[in-house]
Amino acid sequence: MTGLKMLTGRYFLLNAFTISLLAIPLFFSLKITSSIHNDARMINMAGSLRYRAFEMALDVRRLHDARDLAERQQIRNEFLQRINRFERTLAVVRSSVSYDDLTWLAGKDTVRTFRQVEARWSHGIKPSLLAAAQQNSGQRLHVSVDDFVHHDIDSLVGNLEREAGKKESYFKQLLNFMLVGAILVTFLFYRYVRNRVLQPVQLLNEAALQVTGGNLSHRVIVNDHSELRFLSGTFNSMTDSLSQSFEELKRTNLELISLCDASNKLNTIGSSENIYNNICETAHSLFDLRMAWIGLIQPGSIHVEPIASSGDDTGYLANMKISWGDEKIGRGPAGTAIRTQVPCCMDVDAEEFAPWSVEATKRGMRSFLGLPLLVGNHCLGVLVLCSSEPGYFNDSRIQVCRIFANNAASVCENSQLVENMVFALARSSEVNDGATGAHIRRVGDFSALLAGEMGLDEAFVGTIRIQSTLHDVGKVHSPAALLGKPGRLTDAEYNIIKNHAIYGADIIGRHPWLDMARNIAVFHHERWDGSGYPFGLQQADIPLESRIVALADQYDALRSLRPYKQPLSHHEVCRIILEGDGRTDPTHFDPEVLEAFRRIHHRFGLLYDSYEDASQLEIAESKFVITPGLMTGIPEIDEQHIQIAELLNNLQASSTVWDPDDDNSEVIKIFHEYIEQHFQLEERFMSEYDYPFIQAHVASHQNFVNEFKIMKRRYYKNIFDDYIGEQIKFQLSRWLIDHIRNDDRALADYLKTFSFSDCHAGSFLRSATAV
Repeated sequence: MTGLKMLTGRYFLLNAFTISLLAIPLFFSLKITSSIHNDARMINMAGSLRYRAFEMALDVRRLHDARDLAERQQIRNEFLQRINRFERTLAVVRSSVSYDDLTWLAGKDTVRTFRQVEARWSHGIKPSLLAAAQQNSGQRLHVSVDDFVHHDIDSLVGNLEREAGKKESYFKQLLNFMLVGAILVTFLFYRYVRNRVLQPVQLLNEAALQVTGGNLSHRVIVNDHSELRFLSGTFNSMTDSLSQSFEELKRTNLELISLCDASNKLNTIGSSENIYNNICETAHSLFDLRMAWIGLIQPGSIHVEPIASSGDDTGYLANMKISWGDEKIGRGPAGTAIRTQVPCCMDVDAEEFAPWSVEATKRGMRSFLGLPLLVGNHCLGVLVLCSSEPGYFNDSRIQVCRIFANNAASVCENSQLVENMVFALARSSEVNDGATGAHIRRVGDFSALLAGEMGLDEAFVGTIRIQSTLHDVGKVHSPAALLGKPGRLTDAEYNIIKNHAIYGADIIGRHPWLDMARNIAVFHHERWDGSGYPFGLQQADIPLESRIVALADQYDALRSLRPYKQPLSHHEVCRIILEGDGRTDPTHFDPEVLEAFRRIHHRFGLLYDSYEDASQLEIAESKFVITPGLMTGIPEIDEQHIQIAELLNNLQASSTVWDPDDDNSEVIKIFHEYIEQHFQLEERFMSEYDYPFIQAHVASHQNFVNEFKIMKRRYYKNIFDDYIGEQIKFQLSRWLIDHIRNDDRALADYLKTFSFSDCHAGSFLRSATAV
């Protein structure tokens, strides 16, 4: 620091000396400028004295010539006022003469002349004027005033003008001197700086250019001045540091750019399930990881449930036990991050990671970072990043990952809030229309089917599945008597019902997250040919989401039983939509949406039947019963289906205390084992009798196993928190119905062609039911 202080002190003194050289002439130039300005003011005042003296001379003559007494009195009053004004002007000139402190330079004649003017006025002119005003005579006095003006005052004005000219000349000379001095000082200063500073600095500049070009090995050598040697040493140290930090900075910059893009993308994803998957996929690619996964906190539990992952999982999460309590399985990166609400980083060989180290090592994972998903002081869960490099998560990378996790948590929370609000609003439409409950859920599924078939992105599909459930929310304002009227509505009644589209938009509001829901509520009754309501829009003027929901809503309305109509079969509804029946016409629908429906209408039928067949699992005191309509005709299979239905009832009964992570739960254990043995029974039949569709049937079994795992993870995310038991039972039973109606009946029909008898599976059935 000594060299730098010397350099700073030297140039401070040099600058101070230079400034002082320029300050002295600058001071005098300011003084001269002020004096010239004062002279101009005095010249102006002297001219005013001349004018006022002429006025007084004129008044003297008027006073002499006046004959009327009143006229003389008036002239006398004006005369006295002019004398007073002359006195005041003279006082101003006196103060200006006194103010000028450059009289030594060019002002002595002015002072002398002014004193003569002042003396003659005070001792001669003024007393004579006052006497003339009293005696009403002034012919001779008029001559004295004229002489006073032409001699004394004109002399004063002349002196002022001459002296102002002198000062102006001095000022110009001073400016020339200052200009020459400034040029000289600048030249000397430049020579000094060039020799003492610029040349060493030029070396530093050239070195900086080398470093800027990427040559971080370049060094600066300065031998002339100790203070600049200090700077060169600092520069060399800086380049050493830069060479070590450059690659890390470049990587961090790329990560931040990617992080910004990823954050923007997250805000466009529709449903929360899609968001969780996208967070893991984005983190996996963004940070070049082995794997990334998200675990959520279960309400009322210390267990952490993995719900989404991306990367090389290969069963890593399947049997993982994680807690956020202060216990052995809660001291890893996930549990610690949740418990402390700060990021937790550790390597695979850390003592705290022992419960998972073997499985992690098998999969090439070496370091881990747990990031709490925080919204305010509330922790939703944890994002865990797994890398194949030991010590991969340094401080800078942790900060970038933390930013990503915080943004991801906000997106998750916002998504859940939106979904909660959407489903709450959607359920409100059931108040006046009992048929609306299942209808709104089916329309959401139908709309998602169409959107996916049309090739729309995942975000759009997820959003329309959720927000289309609000299409009839405006019916909360529709009279229940009209919604449930068994007969045909009158035109007036129909107009009242049509208002639900506008009411729906008013209820949903203007928040941009619900733009799709608002469009659907308002425009889902518009028709492609312009014959719809409420505005008669046509073709592309109708939002795409509304065109999709229009067909989905029409399909479900035709299939459903309503007070004013009987339900139609899938075949009849497809014929009406694709060919028309006089009331519904294909021209009502977007041709692209209609074509997508034509390709996948069979999936509409299966989906509708899966909802409809839920009624076949008759509820008797909250218990499901397999009805004859769901029997396959193979006793062993049917008996196990009945047992599975009973297990579903037991599962519902325990759902109030159901812990998806607790594999020791007797209900869950029995359900899992029985389902697996049932699947083994069916697969044994298929194998023994060379069933041609065995692969598809086995895949269906595996899909159920995977779906059951997903259900355990989904229903504590507070979307259907108040209906968790009912929702689990409904989802599992709906899958079972669909599986029986399609896969198991097809298998049964095939087995019956071999005169299949009970004895083929009797022993296996007994072993299965003994569980």
